[in-house]
Amino acid sequence: MIIDVIVLCGGLGTRLRSVVKDVPKPLAQVNGRPFLDILINSIKLNNNIGKIILAAGYKGDLIKKKYSDKSYNGLNIDVNIEDKPLGTGGAIKNSLSSVCTDNFIVINGDSFIDQSLDEIISFHSFRNNKITITIKHEQVTERYGLIEINKENMTVKSFIEKDRNNTAGYINSGIYVINRDWALNNFIDEIFSIEDLFQKIHKDTLINCFISNADFIDIGTEESYNESQSFFN
Repeated sequence: MIIDVIVLCGGLGTRLRSVVKDVPKPLAQVNGRPFLDILINSIKLNNNIGKIILAAGYKGDLIKKKYSDKSYNGLNIDVNIEDKPLGTGGAIKNSLSSVCTDNFIVINGDSFIDQSLDEIISFHSFRNNKITITIKHEQVTERYGLIEINKENMTVKSFIEKDRNNTAGYINSGIYVINRDWALNNFIDEIFSIEDLFQKIHKDTLINCFISNADFIDIGTEESYNESQSFFN
């Protein structure tokens, strides 16, 4: 099953401004390369990918300038720039018109998990899921909300807010596979968070969980951004 990819690149990156000042967060340099280059090259390693849609916001013109060549690195890339902050869900909705496949995959533009997207797509397709969220078990979770799962059918049981007690558990890795028709019917608001929508609907809509054991990092804070330099070495 070939599916298109939406990469969320619209965050303001306010927590990184002390070290990343002049570019949007996905273009932050990691070992001399834009983080977004690392993401795109990792996407390219998979066989079931159609085109890549970069959902850009803050300083999106810089992303468009770099990736506007639709054959960048051998991949077909579209860049959609939102004219105002739309939230993660609104950014996805704004990019749906560029999606040409029955399902699509969403990747956060400020996090990386060393996981085969083909495996996630196969899991989603085999189970005929409407929504699949990739989760990972972590010991240190204070920066993340936790996801409690129903292990009988591998679906979300509940979403737990950030826990200052730093309880170990499953976190959201920032990769979703979503059925396009489901999204068109359920993405109602112009501005919204996809995470808030999932939390609102999970009791009535099955949100399936793919568990990954792969290495994970995000660059959302100065500390984690600095860690990413050694992570990719």
